[in-house]
Amino acid sequence: MNVIPVMHCFDNNYVLPACISFYSMLEHADTNYFYKLYVVSNDITEENKQKLFDIVAKFPNASLEFINIDYDFSKLFKKTKNQAHYSKEIYYKFIPARIFTQYEKIIITDVDVVFLGDISKDFVEFDINEDYYLAGVQTLYRRDEYLSKDYKLLKKHYSNQEIDKLLTGAGYWIYNLKKMREDNMPEKFIEFAQKNSKKIVYPEQDTVNLVCYPKIKLLHPKAMVCNHHYRFYQNENDYKLDNFYPADIVKEALENPIQLHYAGQKPWTGELTKGRVWLEYVYKLNLIDEYIDLLSKAFKKDKKTILSFKMPFTKNKIFLMKSVKGKK
Repeated sequence: MNVIPVMHCFDNNYVLPACISFYSMLEHADTNYFYKLYVVSNDITEENKQKLFDIVAKFPNASLEFINIDYDFSKLFKKTKNQAHYSKEIYYKFIPARIFTQYEKIIITDVDVVFLGDISKDFVEFDINEDYYLAGVQTLYRRDEYLSKDYKLLKKHYSNQEIDKLLTGAGYWIYNLKKMREDNMPEKFIEFAQKNSKKIVYPEQDTVNLVCYPKIKLLHPKAMVCNHHYRFYQNENDYKLDNFYPADIVKEALENPIQLHYAGQKPWTGELTKGRVWLEYVYKLNLIDEYIDLLSKAFKKDKKTILSFKMPFTKNKIFLMKSVKGKK
């Protein structure tokens, strides 16, 4: 049976999203392929590992393996200026060519996602003999909308030539491991990130794009659609406003996404666009207790935040409030 390897890198805080990511991926998987899921992480508890094993065990054409590695990115992560919601595990995306020497190509995906289609087609069609280090998605980008703020941020750190090289999002990549090994790309990624730790805006994403450019193959944008795109593309006229794609491609991506990626705000921190899709999997997999626990942790991090969200399958909205004592 043909194998499709898929690498994930996350810490113990992302086990619930991983349960949903794994299940939704395998639920839509082509049964003609065997999906080998890998988690590269050093801090996931045995209890949480078992939760993930139980999810994958529901599918006869899949397996799961946890990989602990010796390389420690803690120092690099501490030097990184923009840590945002990331963890040091993002830098494991630099070294799959070292870790998975048994493969010539591999899918690398985040877990703050829901899969709504099968990933096999793009993987099978990605030819390792072509002169590409990776395949990825240049995401939808409506003119004069939310990305204008993103662009202003990039302009503070990068030249126009560098911005033009930031082609793909880090939520979904297919790596040509064979070519990356031949050209020592893991070492080049690490060296670049170390030299530019105070400059890079989106740490692993910018590094991989800037180092791999121009040897990057672009996939159809439906391979990774961000949830916030649905706020800016609501009708046929909106579809015509994208910077990169014609209207019919935009429509196809929004109507038939393979991966729905919750970039930025996460569905376990409150109500957001397309959050219901993720929450329906919480109920489907009976992970409500884990969800409430994760929501509570997110709430405690920001004592001034007022969270509101609709529970799936109901019309009621729940409000969570936390009082903040004023300074004396």
